Amino acid sequence: MKIEKQLIKKYKDFIQWGIIVLVITALFVCLIVNTMQINQVMQKETESYVDDITNQMNREISNRMQSYERYVEELGNSFSEMPGYILTERVLEKKKNPLLFENLVVVDKEGSVLPKDFECECFDKYLQENQDIFDEAKTISVDNDKIFFSTPFKKDGTLDRVLIGIQSSEDIQAVLSEINCKKGGFSCIVSEKGELIVNAENQNGNPENRQALLEKANGDLEKSINKVIVNTEEKGQKIFELGLDGGKTMIMACNSLEFNDWYLLSFIPSTILEENTNQYIEKYWLITLLSVSAFVIVLFKIRRVYKENVKKIEKVAFTDFITEGRNDAAFLIEAQQIIEENIKKRYAMVFLNILRFKNINEKYGVAAGNHVLKYTYQILESCIDENELVARSESDHYFILLQEETEEGVQRRIDVMMQKLYGIAGETAYGYGVSFSQGASFVEENSEDLRTFQNRAVVASEYYDNDKRCVFYNHELYVKLNKEIVLNDSFESAVKNQEFEVYLQPKVNLKNEKTGSAEALVRWHHKDYGLISPAEFILLFEANGKICRLDYYVFEKVCKLLNDWKKQGLPQIKVSVNLSRVHLMEKGIKCLEELKNIKDKYHIPDGQIELELTESMFIEIKHLEKIKKIIAQMKEYGFLCSLDDFGFGYSSLSLLKEFDVDTIKLDRLFFVNSNEKSWIVLKTFISLAHELGITVVAEGVEEKEQIDKLREMNCDLVQGYFYSKPLPVEKFVSWMEERM
Repeated sequence: MKIEKQLIKKYKDFIQWGIIVLVITALFVCLIVNTMQINQVMQKETESYVDDITNQMNREISNRMQSYERYVEELGNSFSEMPGYILTERVLEKKKNPLLFENLVVVDKEGSVLPKDFECECFDKYLQENQDIFDEAKTISVDNDKIFFSTPFKKDGTLDRVLIGIQSSEDIQAVLSEINCKKGGFSCIVSEKGELIVNAENQNGNPENRQALLEKANGDLEKSINKVIVNTEEKGQKIFELGLDGGKTMIMACNSLEFNDWYLLSFIPSTILEENTNQYIEKYWLITLLSVSAFVIVLFKIRRVYKENVKKIEKVAFTDFITEGRNDAAFLIEAQQIIEENIKKRYAMVFLNILRFKNINEKYGVAAGNHVLKYTYQILESCIDENELVARSESDHYFILLQEETEEGVQRRIDVMMQKLYGIAGETAYGYGVSFSQGASFVEENSEDLRTFQNRAVVASEYYDNDKRCVFYNHELYVKLNKEIVLNDSFESAVKNQEFEVYLQPKVNLKNEKTGSAEALVRWHHKDYGLISPAEFILLFEANGKICRLDYYVFEKVCKLLNDWKKQGLPQIKVSVNLSRVHLMEKGIKCLEELKNIKDKYHIPDGQIELELTESMFIEIKHLEKIKKIIAQMKEYGFLCSLDDFGFGYSSLSLLKEFDVDTIKLDRLFFVNSNEKSWIVLKTFISLAHELGITVVAEGVEEKEQIDKLREMNCDLVQGYFYSKPLPVEKFVSWMEERM
């Protein structure tokens, strides 16, 4: 593959120049061929040119004449339906369209003319020469510079009147002049016999040529017209050459007009298009040469700009704008190439995620966050070898391709990276501690999309905790992931079928060793997996938002249980119910309102249910005011408030000062590998809590020595396996009755 790329790179310029030469050569060949063909084409174009001119004028003149004729006809028809006494000079004047006619005249067979004062020398001549105008036919005549349009119409059912529209021939002359060509060409209208009907005035044609032609109206021209008419009718030929004195020729086109057996003649010097052809060829060559020159110049410019900007384009497409290193797109392309070129080597896809990176942006600003991201990339890149890669994928996510054979080898490499990365706290994040979740997946099959292994590494990282090192994607993790998918999909049916069961763990009063209260815990009797502890599904449901429904479900089960006990006459004890941090922070007061409604539904008295909050809820300072309001509302609704896992999180003493809690539960870590100092701290907590009126519960107690020490310290309640594990409701009732 490398050899092929080198060869392509080596001959790239040669190929490009070859293409350029071929393009230019092809252009010049086409130019020469076209030049040879132009003369042949232009010979035909000359006739086509004349024919087009004639057809264009024919359409324009015919349309105008027909519009005149049609208007006179329609007006005559309307007059036929009009009583004779209504047709007046005023009516004629009103009906006259200045755009069509100069005058409208009505003549009857007695010679009466309307308007009565109308005078026109050529009009009288027209009436004398056209005695048939009273017949049922429309006529068009030309006399001097006037065109007459006549149509007979009836009066009282008798055809004895003629409507005559009079228009100047200047309108038609203007059409002949406007459309006509320059440089010696001209047009006219003649009769079938060759007699001149309308001649174009003020044309740019040669007056001598025009006059010479018109003088032939009774001679050669008449014969030529007759010849054209025959050819037009029989052969469709309408164009031929007409010889002039001096050896000059004119091209004549004849087109039959659609009225009066008139013909439109157009004359164009045969040399006009030859001159245009030469000019066209010269311009054609000039334009082509300029185009080729421009093409070469632009090509050189594009090539230079391309070379200058190709690196910029690649940088935009494959560079992360924050780290200034490669992005995920570049990572995938390069990684695929590396793996293919080192097929015998084993590679691992590693995923690193900066934990709680959002807090850096919120506390120190986006600039500090970007600094951390860039510094992280630089450290990671400094730790990789040849044929290894690193890239920031998105946000605070990084992918690393490591050439390692074993998990131990990958872990060793990651440990080196972590040692350097933990220095970020002092150097880039202004004292903010930075940690990373880690996940990895070995690239086992080269045929698979690398995205698959990236996703596996991400999935593995989701199971990372601070006590673990890098989590590797394996079959066990695959099984666990599938189990989570099954649990998630079966949640709705589990709620419907009441597969979630409430267990109760007693809280024993150390003064009399009787049951003082209990904590409600949930277990899942799954149809396939059997009894499942909350550790396997609580975090899952918190992540997908289903924890809210589960909290309501368990709370209502507890309320119903207490109500049933009351009806059965069983002892009424306090029961603590765990409330999800995610649920409470998301819903806030609305969550408490829903819980109160459930409590009131089962008539649970105030103070009998205690809501347990974990100390981790207080870790984010920005939420403290919100939590204060939640606790205050909790008290108002008749709930007791318990602080779970007290002592090993946020500033515990500060919590006791700021928040009105009823109970604290000492974290079980107090009793794991405890020493004298830890007991002193514990005694201080208990004493301080009692001074503040707070009940103290020690959870996770499993040894008799611990019980004795806690009793000496006046601890109120103990919860743990020393007395009892969480029990089903029936067994708990029995256990409670024995100790009441």
